[in-house]
Amino acid sequence: MAETGSSTDYYLANVVTKKTPDELNVWWLRELLPIYHAFKVKFEGRRTSLAEKDDILSFRLARDENLGVFHVDLKDQPDLVWSDLPSTVQFATSDAPYGYLLLSDKWVDAQSATLNVDLQKYIEGGGKWPIGAGAEGLRKLIMERVSDKALQQLLLGLLENLLK
Repeated sequence: MAETGSSTDYYLANVVTKKTPDELNVWWLRELLPIYHAFKVKFEGRRTSLAEKDDILSFRLARDENLGVFHVDLKDQPDLVWSDLPSTVQFATSDAPYGYLLLSDKWVDAQSATLNVDLQKYIEGGGKWPIGAGAEGLRKLIMERVSDKALQQLLLGLLENLLK
């Protein structure tokens, strides 16, 4: 499968679903708090129920569709899934069933334990999302609180290496 990266530029990213997972190569790295990971997924279905007040998305991980079908509630599980852009699979069609889905560490850990498989190996490149605001806050904190310029530069360099 093709290498994946991210871009903070909406217009350079794949923000529409694709026919194959190999067409997905850049996900949109919106900048907020670092809690979600991008996964390439295949849309399996979506059930919205006004009576049950839910919006269930069913999907498979594109890197190993044999792991089975997963389900998340796009309406009521923000601790597990990001239901808006930069996730794209919620816009899938039968002609273009593959997209990105941003899932939290909590989802990854729970599903890894259930399946006894390390799902972190299926996380796409580009880092956690959203990373920017957290990174900028750390940069600002270092600049404001560390008066020793040499130490300040060292810490900023370490931060940049961590964010790659």
